[in-house]
Amino acid sequence: MYRKHFLFIISVFLIISCSSVKQKSDEISTLEKYQFKKEKVNQLVITGKLNSSQNNAGSANFKIEIFDKDTFALSLFGPMGMLLIRFYSTENEFLLYNSFTSEAIQGSPKSSPMNEFLPIPVSFFDLISLIRNETPFSEKDYSEYNLNQEKKEKIFKYSSDKDFVEYVVFDVDSKQLKQVQRKSVEGKESVNVFFKDYEKTEEFYFPKKIIFDLKKENMQMIFDCEKYIINKSFDKSLKFSLPSGVKVKTI
Repeated sequence: MYRKHFLFIISVFLIISCSSVKQKSDEISTLEKYQFKKEKVNQLVITGKLNSSQNNAGSANFKIEIFDKDTFALSLFGPMGMLLIRFYSTENEFLLYNSFTSEAIQGSPKSSPMNEFLPIPVSFFDLISLIRNETPFSEKDYSEYNLNQEKKEKIFKYSSDKDFVEYVVFDVDSKQLKQVQRKSVEGKESVNVFFKDYEKTEEFYFPKKIIFDLKKENMQMIFDCEKYIINKSFDKSLKFSLPSGVKVKTI
């Protein structure tokens, strides 16, 4: 049930058809030319509209808040600002509240993997990286990967995990992240994310549109990001209290 509610939530990765391999570049500087990380961004707030392609689902306004790369919050709102879903997570705890059913689920991402209640097979920190428009791993963990691609794109590969392989695609001219893909070591595609229509906010470029292509759920989640707020102190803790009478399940 909670996975179904959370088909209105976040996350991840891209499609690339891969054929021939080039050896890893010896020059790390080649990778550092591309925008793998936004190290100067500590706090990030994103607001906009979320659309889902599943079962003719409607849209919802969203607010995402990220603090110090280890705290994440998401709120979804319906007409007249009515709260639909609220989610909060750190590395050690999470809380998901469904206002329609007046139910909540809580637990730890360490003891209960994120994909048990989210429709996305990624870790907590991977999710934060993707929403921040970053690669899940450091540029030093990726090797240059060339195939019969357009010259306007540069592809890098991460293959240090025993369970999956990851590819990231950058625009050669802008050095901005375009796509990320994760697939099993057997080659089965799992999840994709596309970053489009970059605009500058202060000194940083962020995408106005983030498209999550969720293969297992056979759906897309499209975040139309209308506003980014960078490094502004939060008025209060991202953790929230539940209304009285809410049924809470611990997993």
